[in-house]
Order: sequence, then structure tokens, then C-alpha cells
Amino acid sequence: MKGVGEQDPLQGTEGPRRPSSPAVWIHAARPKTLLVGAAPVLVGLGLSRADGSWNPWVALITALCGLTVQVLANFVNDYYDWKKGADTPERLGPPRV
Repeated sequence: MKGVGEQDPLQGTEGPRRPSSPAVWIHAARPKTLLVGAAPVLVGLGLSRADGSWNPWVALITALCGLTVQVLANFVNDYYDWKKGADTPERLGPPRV
């Protein structure tokens, strides 16, 4: 759900509008959920650091892959919700792409 005073990126001041392509992709990626994909990666990287096997290149690639998987999962979820007809006006929660 939106916070108090938070503007819905898919709503214009005069009702629904078609946002720019980058805005749609960013909204569909659900930036607020990226910490969910990053948390296990950060735990693993912390353990590798404590173990002495830390490698910054492996850390970077692992973090990028973890975030990419989270974003792609959000895209797939939105697509199949749309395909099944689950995203109706009666749906509770934040708007989906």
C-alpha cells in the first residue's frame, strides 16, 4: 500500500495515464522488495568474509545475480497475475503493472 502522501506512479493528477517506459519497468521491478533478494546474499557474503574466503569480484557478481533474480521474479509474478486475471480493481495492495 502507498504511504501517506505517496504518489502512485501509474496515476496522473487527472486519473490513470500511460507512464513512460522506464517508469513502468522501475515500478514493475518493485524496488521496495529488493532487500528481500539481497538479504541472503549479504548473509552469505558476510560468512565468506568471516571465513577468509572473501573475493570482491565474486561478491559483486553474487549480489548482482541475487538482485536480478528478485527483479525477474517480480516481472514473472506480474505477468502471470495479469494472465490469470488476478489483477482486478477489487485487488488489495499496491498497483501492479
